[in-house]
Amino acid sequence: MNISKIVFFSLALLAAPALAEEIDVDDSAVLPPPEPCTQCPEGCECEVREENMGTWTAEYGVCIFEDCSECGEQSYVDGNCKPGMCRGWTLKDGCEPGIEHQGLISKVARINNSAGTSAEDVLGWDVIYRGEDGKCYSYYVAQDPLIGMTEAVEVECPLGVQAFDRYMVDFEDAIAVMQSMDCGGTFVELSLSWPLTPEVQEPLWRIMTDIGNEIIVGANCGDAECVAAE
Repeated sequence: MNISKIVFFSLALLAAPALAEEIDVDDSAVLPPPEPCTQCPEGCECEVREENMGTWTAEYGVCIFEDCSECGEQSYVDGNCKPGMCRGWTLKDGCEPGIEHQGLISKVARINNSAGTSAEDVLGWDVIYRGEDGKCYSYYVAQDPLIGMTEAVEVECPLGVQAFDRYMVDFEDAIAVMQSMDCGGTFVELSLSWPLTPEVQEPLWRIMTDIGNEIIVGANCGDAECVAAE
């Protein structure tokens, strides 16, 4: 290697630190994450939650929509979650899907010994749904862990109720609500339907207790009331 090349490389090495110091790093190119509850759509509630992630605690926003479904705020912004999809949301597990049943009109529980105190006493369901052909069908399906299902047969479509495709509060949750209330501790009837009246904005669980009181639980938002026997 000749002397001129050696001199060139030596000068280049000496100049490298100075050049590095002169490079203007634009700190704004790395944006911090947005503050929670700044990106949920207008008209929905946003809730700031904290979650233990093991070695650190996360703080994040959750969008809560009119039907009480939820989306992680960033997941909603990214288009990965939409209203009506999730009955719950955590940063660790993501979306807890709603319960889906296309065209569901009603579910009526068959109860062990005709009286139950817990979800384990539900043996199965008599289901009516509206098919894609507009006709209504009925079948029985056993509740897990029991096994069994009958073939769907066409029936008259019931009046005064509307079909729906999903709901957020399952029967275990509705029974848990019953257990938390002073309205009767044993249920003799348990059903799900959506009355066709303007004031009812969601499907309803109806629980009739052995003392004649009726507990009504919203199958989306979980709001409950006790209707005392007259």
